[in-house]
Amino acid sequence: MSTTDAAPRPPGSARLLFARTILVSEAFVVLFATLVAHGLRLADRPLVWGAGGGVMLAAVLATAALRRPRVGLVAGSIVQLVLVASGLVVPMMFVVGVVFALIWAVSLQLGGRIDVERQERYAAELALRDGASGAAAATGGVDAAEPTDATGAADATPGQAR
Repeated sequence: MSTTDAAPRPPGSARLLFARTILVSEAFVVLFATLVAHGLRLADRPLVWGAGGGVMLAAVLATAALRRPRVGLVAGSIVQLVLVASGLVVPMMFVVGVVFALIWAVSLQLGGRIDVERQERYAAELALRDGASGAAAATGGVDAAEPTDATGAADATPGQAR
């Protein structure tokens, strides 16, 4: 059995990959924003670390929730809103939150489009594979594209010019 006879692997989801990447990146951004808020003494330190830790935990839990895509995507969208709202404590986070929210929206849209294209390609590969195996079975196991000699046996060196 050659490698072309193996069934193609089902495609993964680009939308979920993008979502995971963004949420993990946001957890790091929130860590850095928490350090800024801590250094600037914008509030009591336990409050700063509690709020920052809560948002980081929410981003990580939303990433884990992506195992169930609907739940994870909704949780990730809520994290985007919380990140924008964190600008009330650290004003620069308004900009960071809006940028991440835009990246989130665009990645969900483009990821969905990529997923559709991947599914179409996967279906085409399966159809091509099933069509090729059907043709091989119809010709008695010999690929119709392979040249044969007078006895009907396939050439020992396929692809060699005669």
